[in-house]
Amino acid sequence: PRRLCSAYLIILTAKNSVADLVSGLRAGADDYVTRPFDPQQFRARVKVGERVLDLQAAPAAQFAALEDSLAREAAAGACSQSAQAVNGFALTGNAGSR
Repeated sequence: PRRLCSAYLIILTAKNSVADLVSGLRAGADDYVTRPFDPQQFRARVKVGERVLDLQAAPAAQFAALEDSLAREAAAGACSQSAQAVNGFALTGNAGSR
């Protein structure tokens, strides 16, 4: 099974120029906070990150469940076809024809 790794990256830095912020976000950060920072604001940003990760995880879990269901259905269909072939062979009376 495929597993996805998720992270929400917040850069906490003393660099506060627009160029630094843009560079950090382009490098892959999800948020950028400069020092000094307000602890309540930082906690709120962490909560936003948690919500984003939860929103990303829900479809990934649903997709994995769908893949599992389709695999089980395909396996059940293959077993059913095999059983029908065996039953059809026995019903035609070909079992002792060799």
